[in-house]
Amino acid sequence: MPGAEEELSTAQRLERKLEGLPTSPGVYLFKDAKGRVIYVGKAKSLRARVRSYFRQADDGRIFYPFIVRKTADFEVLSTGNETEAFILENNLIKRHKPRYNIKLVDDKTFVSLRINTRHKFPRIQVVRRPRRDKATYFGPYSSASAVRKTLRILGLHYKLRTCSDAELNNRSRPCLEHQIGRCTAPCVGLVDRQQYAEQVGGVVDFLAGRKSDLLDVLRAKMQELAEQMEYEAAARARDQISAVEKTLVPQKVQRHNQGDRDVFAAARVGGQACVQALFVRDGKLVSARSYSFSSELAAPDLWAGFLSQFYVAHGNPPVREVLVPAEPRDVGQLLEFLSNRHGSKVSIVQPQRGEKWELLQMARANAERVLRHGEQQRRERRELLQALQQRVGLARLPWSIECFDNSHLMGSAAVASQVRFEGGLPQKSGYRRYKIKEARRDDDFGMMAEVLGRRLRASFKGEALPDLILVDGGKGQLGKAVEVVREAGLEDEVMLAAIAKARTAQGSEERIFLPGDREARELPRGTPERHLVERIRDEAHRFAIEYHRELRQRRNLKSLLDEIPGVGPKRKKALLKAFGSLKGVKRARAEDFAQVPGFSDKLAAEVRAFLDLHAEAAG
Repeated sequence: MPGAEEELSTAQRLERKLEGLPTSPGVYLFKDAKGRVIYVGKAKSLRARVRSYFRQADDGRIFYPFIVRKTADFEVLSTGNETEAFILENNLIKRHKPRYNIKLVDDKTFVSLRINTRHKFPRIQVVRRPRRDKATYFGPYSSASAVRKTLRILGLHYKLRTCSDAELNNRSRPCLEHQIGRCTAPCVGLVDRQQYAEQVGGVVDFLAGRKSDLLDVLRAKMQELAEQMEYEAAARARDQISAVEKTLVPQKVQRHNQGDRDVFAAARVGGQACVQALFVRDGKLVSARSYSFSSELAAPDLWAGFLSQFYVAHGNPPVREVLVPAEPRDVGQLLEFLSNRHGSKVSIVQPQRGEKWELLQMARANAERVLRHGEQQRRERRELLQALQQRVGLARLPWSIECFDNSHLMGSAAVASQVRFEGGLPQKSGYRRYKIKEARRDDDFGMMAEVLGRRLRASFKGEALPDLILVDGGKGQLGKAVEVVREAGLEDEVMLAAIAKARTAQGSEERIFLPGDREARELPRGTPERHLVERIRDEAHRFAIEYHRELRQRRNLKSLLDEIPGVGPKRKKALLKAFGSLKGVKRARAEDFAQVPGFSDKLAAEVRAFLDLHAEAAG
C-alpha cells in the first residue's frame, strides 16, 4: 500500500532527525506534509523536548495528538539561552501564525528599558513598545517582574531619578525618594550634571553587561547574612541576585532599532558545506534556513558564489545589511547589483566583535549542527548500502539505484516506471514515466526490454547511468535486462538485479536474482537492506500504477464525451470548462446543460438521456 509506505518513510525520517538534535536551548517548528508550519515551540533542551512529542502518548493538551499526527517534518534553531528561545518563539509565531499555537503573543508581552542619554538628567523607563528615537534601549526582557525588581536594586546602588520631567522641573525641595536614599535629587541641584552622568554611565555599563560590581555587592551581602544566620534576609538577597541575573541574560534574537539584515555563516567538513541563514527584520530574528552542498572553494569564492546564487539567480530581495564571515571575491560588483535592486546602499559586513559577531556565531553553530547531522545520515546510508552489497554479493557499492516496473490492464494503457534512489533516498529528478510504444501489450518481457533500451539510449545523450538497475520480476525479466544491457555494450558500466516474492510456509520472502546465479539470494526479514529494496520496488510500483490510472482516466473521459451525439470538440471543451471533470458532467441535470454556451434545450435533454443510458449499461 503506497500510503503505508509513505507513513513508514516519514516516521523513519523523523526518527533519524530526532537522533541528531542538540541538547542546547532553542525553538522547534513542526511542519505538515505540505511544508506549512503548524506549531512553534521553545525548549530548554531541544533533544529532550522534541523527542517527547514522538515518544509519549499524551501531555494533557487537547491539540497534542493532532500535532503529532500531522507532523511530517520539523526544523530546529539553537539559541544561546532560554531567553533567546522565548523571544524567538514569539517572533516565529507572529510570522507563521501556526494552527496549533493557541495564543499568538504580541510585542506587549516583553518589556524594555529606555534611557534618554541626551537628557540633562536621564531616568530609566520601562516601556512596552520602543520608539524609533535616539534613546538607548535595553532588552527586550521576557520577565517584567525581574526587570522591576532589578530597577529597585539599581535605585539603591546608582540612585537615578524616577520622577517625570514635569516634576523634575518644578520641585523646590527633595522628594521622599531622596530622603530614603534612592535618589541624588538633581531636581534641586544636590548633584551636578557630571556626577549624575557618571551614575548614568554605571547603569548603562551594567545593563550592557560590561560591569558586575552590583552583583558582587549583592553576593557579598548574601554571604554575610548567611554567616550571621539571618536566613530570611539572605534568601531575599538571593532572590535579588536571581532577578538581576535574569534581567542581564544577553540575547541576540531581537535588538531595538537594528533594521533589516541577512546573516550567513558556514560550516565545512571535507568537501561538504552548510550555510545557515538568519533573517532579521525590524531588529527581530524572524526565520532561518540552511543550505547544504558540496564545495571545496576558498572562503572568498564560496561567499561570492553563494550570495550570487541567493540574490541574483534565485531572486531573493536584498536588505540594507548582509553579514558574512569573509569578504566575497569581486564584492564591488555584487554590492552594485544589490544596491541597484534594493534602491539604496547595501552593505556587506564582516563583523569581528559585538552583537553582529554574536549573530554570526549563532548562525555558525546552527550550520555546524546541520552539517554534523547530515554527515551522520550519509554515514548511516553508506553503511546500509555496504550491507546490501555484501548481502547480495554486488561487485560495487550501489550508491545510485534505478528500479523499473510495468503496469497495464489486460494489455490496455500499458506503461512503465523508472524511479531513482541515491544514497538510499529517492531522487525525484530521476523519475521517468514511459508509454509502451513498440512491444506487445501482453508481453511483459518485451515491455521491459523496450523501456530499458530507451533508458540506456538516454545515457548516450548524457543522462548518468545508475550503479545498479533493479527490475521487478524473476529470472525471465532479469534475462531480458541482461540482453538489452549487453546489446548496448554497457555490461561493465551498470550492475543488474531482479527482485521477486516467493511464497513459503512462513509467508512471502523477498528474493534477489543476479546474472549468472542459479539460485536466488534471500533478504532476511527485519533487516534494513530488505526494507530498502522493498521500498524502492514499491515506489516503482506506485509510480507505474499512478501513471496507468491517469491514462485510463484520460481515455475514459475522451471516449465517453466523444460518443455523445451532437457534441464535437468545441462543445466537449465547453462541458469540461463548465463542470470541471467527467464526474461533474455525469452529475449535471438537463437544465444545467442548457446553460452551457452552444447547448439548446433539445441538445441538453439528449445529452442527459445519453448519459442515463450509459449509466444503466455500466450497471
